[in-house]
Amino acid sequence: AAALRVSQSIVDGTSRFVPDRLDIGALLRERLRHAHSVMQVLADNGLSAKLTLSARTRLSANAEKLAAVTALWELQNAAWARTGAALQLLSNLAAAFVEGAGQQSRDPLRLFFRNHTSAIGDLLALMHRRLPALTRALAVSASGIHDSNLVSYEASRIAIALLQPAFAYRFQHAHLYACSDGAASSDALPERWTENPMITDLLIDRLGAAYSLCRDLSGRHCAPIYERICATALPGDDSPEGAGSTLAIFDDAVSASRARPAPESEDDDQLQRLDSDDPYASPRALLRESIDQVGPLANLCFRVFVDRIARLDTSNPSSAQVLSQRYDAVRTRHLLCLVPLGRAPAAFRLAEEYRDLASLVTLVFVADSASAASHLRHYVERFGKEFADTLLAFYERRSAWASLLYTQDEFFDSWLKEYIDCRIADDPHGPLSQVGWIHDVKMADFGAAAAKLTRAGCDAEEVNQARTMLSLSKLAFVAVEAQESVLDDTMTEAYSRLEDALELCEVQAHFLHYYSALLRHHSATTAASASAGQTWRRRDDANDRKAAYDAAVLTTTPELRHSCPAQYIVYSELVRRLWNGRSLSVEDLLDALTFPDSLYPVELVNESERDEPDEQSNAVVRERFSLAVDVLCRASFSLPELTREAALRTIWRRVFLSDDWPAIRRRATGNVPDSVLRAELAATNLYHVLRSCWTMRELAHPDWYLLPSDVSVSADIEYLVSTRLMPQFGQTDPSNDASSSSSASASQWKPLTATTAQALTQDYIAEDKRLQVAIDSGLDEFYAEILRTVIDQATTSASISGHSDDMLPSSSASEVDSAASSGESDEQMDTD
Repeated sequence: AAALRVSQSIVDGTSRFVPDRLDIGALLRERLRHAHSVMQVLADNGLSAKLTLSARTRLSANAEKLAAVTALWELQNAAWARTGAALQLLSNLAAAFVEGAGQQSRDPLRLFFRNHTSAIGDLLALMHRRLPALTRALAVSASGIHDSNLVSYEASRIAIALLQPAFAYRFQHAHLYACSDGAASSDALPERWTENPMITDLLIDRLGAAYSLCRDLSGRHCAPIYERICATALPGDDSPEGAGSTLAIFDDAVSASRARPAPESEDDDQLQRLDSDDPYASPRALLRESIDQVGPLANLCFRVFVDRIARLDTSNPSSAQVLSQRYDAVRTRHLLCLVPLGRAPAAFRLAEEYRDLASLVTLVFVADSASAASHLRHYVERFGKEFADTLLAFYERRSAWASLLYTQDEFFDSWLKEYIDCRIADDPHGPLSQVGWIHDVKMADFGAAAAKLTRAGCDAEEVNQARTMLSLSKLAFVAVEAQESVLDDTMTEAYSRLEDALELCEVQAHFLHYYSALLRHHSATTAASASAGQTWRRRDDANDRKAAYDAAVLTTTPELRHSCPAQYIVYSELVRRLWNGRSLSVEDLLDALTFPDSLYPVELVNESERDEPDEQSNAVVRERFSLAVDVLCRASFSLPELTREAALRTIWRRVFLSDDWPAIRRRATGNVPDSVLRAELAATNLYHVLRSCWTMRELAHPDWYLLPSDVSVSADIEYLVSTRLMPQFGQTDPSNDASSSSSASASQWKPLTATTAQALTQDYIAEDKRLQVAIDSGLDEFYAEILRTVIDQATTSASISGHSDDMLPSSSASEVDSAASSGESDEQMDTD
């Protein structure tokens, strides 16, 4: 307590150990020497450890304030010694402070330095409050703008002159006061006088004002600097009109090299050729001084932020987090603003000191792109993996995949692999999943490469791209087999899924081949193509869309288009996407397979030939249904349960609806022999699909053989319309169609409106009604009879081939037989 009283009396000018003097500079220096001696004597006598952390911080603060006002007084004296104008802002602030304290003096400035040294933080807060009104009042005339610039310059000069010496004293004598030891103890860090939020806000405002002053002055007096400032969009800048000519250096490292400043010496040479070094007399001198202020102001601002955050981390973590976010934004912006001012070396030093690795990476490319490689190697050696991760994130944001994947050191190879794997784990479908496999190949980790390639192939937007990625994945599996004689279960399952994904690509490629051949054989399309020399492979234009819609018309009957108009719109869009080589989701692919009802072999598409019996068309339709079941089996592992169940019901419902059950009932009942019944049922699409599923395609689960009563769409309408189809095909803004069609690309064009969404619901309801008509016509009994016939035929075929019934999946056979038996009724006809 005694030491604190002595130190405080020295600062206030009431100590008997420091006699008063007229020479303010000598008086302040003597006070600083005595204030420092208080702590030095305690330390020399081994008493400093007995002081609390709060007491040591207060002793340090008193000495820091004396160091600050001593430097500020020397600045004021230097200004008075020069001819011409001098600092006026400080005198005005001192007068306002003294008057606010209720004191009167003919020399308020000296009174302040003599008696109010401890209130130097309050003086800075007063300056921060008064500056906005003062600059606005000055900037009302041409001469006022000049005066406003000088006031802004003086304010920054005062802040630097006060805070720089204070921090210099604090760091120089940190070992003496040991104020940072509280971070390792239970004591909370006390608030330092420089952590006043008003001082933080003052420094942020000074930084912005100094940069604005540099921009305004360079616009009239130094074109090279002004051009670089105008060509640079800093983080946080509002996008002005015509921002297309503005360069965002934080977003594009490659282009940012255009905004690279001239060497610092060139700017200095331009600004050194002055008639006067007095910033009050020469605008170019004022520009030079203002540029020199930005670096020190940034350093002081960052230091105040760091100290406040360190203290709040222990006392108020939530406030510390908010302040950290603000600090990150301020630091990034004002580090990068040094680049167009020609102070890139200062930006590098500050980024290194405050460990802003993201800004440091950007500065490497922005400030000196020619030496980027050597700088990067230096920083990787200095900061290690943390800098490497920041650099890789920088490349990823800019999609600079070649730079990201190019490595020369083994330790960096391991860091890159870890980074890629972590990013893919966070975002399995992100861009890194498309290129990360390249590094796995370099590392000879072919199993990981195969997995990434499979995922990339499944995520590809185009069929050809998917095919390529999946084929590369297959090659990677071959390499794994070469390394390991036997694949483990995980790799075997992954290879099986790869084969399934490749098969889905082949199905879509088959679609494209079929539609292309269909249009070539269609007389009108063939004539049009021949006359125009078109190949119908121009993507997303009007002709291309017309060709796809022609294919949709050729594969559906007028009855289907009339009864299900909204579903037909969806089908037409799916055909268009297939026509353009786009990959379809499993559900979309199943819709494209099961919706059309007029699928002829290509050679029978002419109208004269389509008058023949429908057996050829039925064969293609049946194959499509069987293929849909196969597709769902292959993709079932990747589908959510709701999606899988809805898709399975859709397939079987459309299989049931593909046959005319009322007509079959009329022909197969009554006074007809069993042979007619068997022939009628064997001619149905249902019979051929069930036979295909049972004998050639083993379904994933026995319960996938659904009964007609289990495939109603009522439970799926909400999901099908609102969740699946409308988000994909519905227009978000159907108004102004003409303008939207001209401005938006055709790939973004969506055919469904709110009205057609309601029609889509009605189409599904109509499917249910047709299904009920089929059930009322005896579909349940026919289904059970057909299924039993298929099972009997399969069993007989297996016996003839010398195989026992055990070769059939017993669980599947028993459950299907149970399902068939449950559908039997008294009216069921015996096939024997």
